[in-house]
Amino acid sequence: MLEYSFISGDSFEDDNLVWSPSAGQLISEHNNLGWDTYAKGGQGNFYIFNSIIANIKRKDYKLALINWSSINRKDYITNFSNWQVEGYVTALKIDNTHYVPADQVLFESLNYIVSAQLIFESLHIPYCMWWGINNVGQTKNKKCLELIDLIKSKNTFFKFDSSSYEYAKDIKHLSDYDNAHPDQEAHRRWGNQVMEYMDKQGIQVL
Repeated sequence: MLEYSFISGDSFEDDNLVWSPSAGQLISEHNNLGWDTYAKGGQGNFYIFNSIIANIKRKDYKLALINWSSINRKDYITNFSNWQVEGYVTALKIDNTHYVPADQVLFESLNYIVSAQLIFESLHIPYCMWWGINNVGQTKNKKCLELIDLIKSKNTFFKFDSSSYEYAKDIKHLSDYDNAHPDQEAHRRWGNQVMEYMDKQGIQVL
């Protein structure tokens, strides 16, 4: 019987005919797994985290692959259960001289990532993560730095300081469709690097 991996993210891991197979799909197939993707174009990290909570127990998943999105996307749910997204920093209106909106935005996404790591570990599901879009930037906030160190210490987050978009741009393999998404070759090369990282860190399908 075919076993499955769990994939989530934004459009980079959406099953899109223009740039599929995605890195997550290629990694799944390399491990002889089928895959279910809950990725959705344009969404942010709250949506991605919620997709894990809502769907991770649908099957006995043998691997989880998560493409985190821009920290500046503010996901929200409507009365009709539709996911929408807005720019994040402009949505924060807190008047406090000790408050830095960019740190708050980053802090929230880092909490989603740490929580997702804990979920996968509690369910004994091997996992690997990476940024699709990385605009973390520089922070001096102690709590943010503590969470970044915690995330990195798990050795399950590939190239935390980079992203698949930056890589595709560097190797000149953005999609001709919109010049904003990695093309198939970029997904293939990025996926190969993630697999090498997984092998090095002992992240294996049980």
